[in-house]
Amino acid sequence: MDFKNLKVSGWRQFNSINIDFHPRLTILAGANGAGKSTLLRILSQHFGYSYNLIATPTIAKNGVLSYLTGLFGRGKTQPENHNVLGSITYSNNVTSPLVVPESGQISYTVGIQNQQHVEGLFINSHRPVSNYQAIASIPTNAIGVEQAYQAYSQEVMNKYNNAYTQYSPIYRIKEAIISMATFGPGNRNVQRNSELEKTYDDFKAMLTKVLPDTIGFTDISIRIPDIVIVTKTGEFVLDASSGGLMALIDMAWQMFLFSRGKSSFVGVIDEPENHLHPSMQRVIIGNLLDAFPKAQLVVATHSPFVVSSVRDSSVYVLRYADSEQMGAPSRSVYSEKLDNVNKAGTASEILRSVLGVPVTLPLWAESQIESIVQDFDIMALDAQTISQLRARLEQNGLGDYYSDALGRMSQRR
Repeated sequence: MDFKNLKVSGWRQFNSINIDFHPRLTILAGANGAGKSTLLRILSQHFGYSYNLIATPTIAKNGVLSYLTGLFGRGKTQPENHNVLGSITYSNNVTSPLVVPESGQISYTVGIQNQQHVEGLFINSHRPVSNYQAIASIPTNAIGVEQAYQAYSQEVMNKYNNAYTQYSPIYRIKEAIISMATFGPGNRNVQRNSELEKTYDDFKAMLTKVLPDTIGFTDISIRIPDIVIVTKTGEFVLDASSGGLMALIDMAWQMFLFSRGKSSFVGVIDEPENHLHPSMQRVIIGNLLDAFPKAQLVVATHSPFVVSSVRDSSVYVLRYADSEQMGAPSRSVYSEKLDNVNKAGTASEILRSVLGVPVTLPLWAESQIESIVQDFDIMALDAQTISQLRARLEQNGLGDYYSDALGRMSQRR
């Protein structure tokens, strides 16, 4: 079971959202506030996450305070449907309405009527922070896949809900890996556990697909109380991993554990590019699809490199536009599906046309170029003046922006 379609209309900032999920990869892009995370949270309710949304306090003319949930554009002919904001359709073609109260308390949730069971996990945009903790003891009972996943997920949920715990998510990774490495192969006094041994070996094989080639990952070395990552560029304790490397290991660990024993699953990921170098942003989604060939991924991103990373995918942009519908906000959000031509643009083109960044020049460069082109007239350019323009740009470290300079000159005409 996976997701087939999501529709949302006339609610909060959404005017008309219609997303057909790709069987392997669907990407949601758009500016901050466009609603990407809200849509992901609706999907993640299938995986045990419950999010409270905040209603808007409104004082009526009679002075009565009420809390509105953001529904708009409702007619009066079907009052029983006033609280339906959209629907989810699953791969079994069952369509479940999405509902909210029209008003009520300050906090509320989105209800999914006739919700279907979907095997999946949600990885939010906050990655674990490295905080060294030595493994004080190894449990006498071997930690299996299910126990490892539940222990890690509980620590993530605790951090998300600001609950105190003495252990970090990274501690749970180390604890499980040491247990698998110890009880898996066993020794002359400890019976071998072939299932744990295979899990441990498969995790290392998966890391070779997910971690960047520049790191040159080769092995994991257990040096109790620590785990050492062995690479072609050196060795380091897991806790000493950079923010980007730990983000990759975190995503890989969760998806690896969850996928064990499942024929397929859904992975919903919010901003996978966090902490990653642009070179890694280009390949992370492709690497995850390669490592988990039976997964359907739904990703929200701000990165142009993620948007264009996989050709065989569905990319939807959440765009703001002026609204004409009665009762709608003056500006609201629509979904637009990109074709392969738009997905294949350069990073600058995607920033401008897809993510809504109007200018991709640094501010200092924009100002300097504007000053230089004031001395030139595009209608009077010849070989000599073109050479002078290029020379001026080079002198100011702006040689790569020749086309931008010409563009600004043409706009002046």
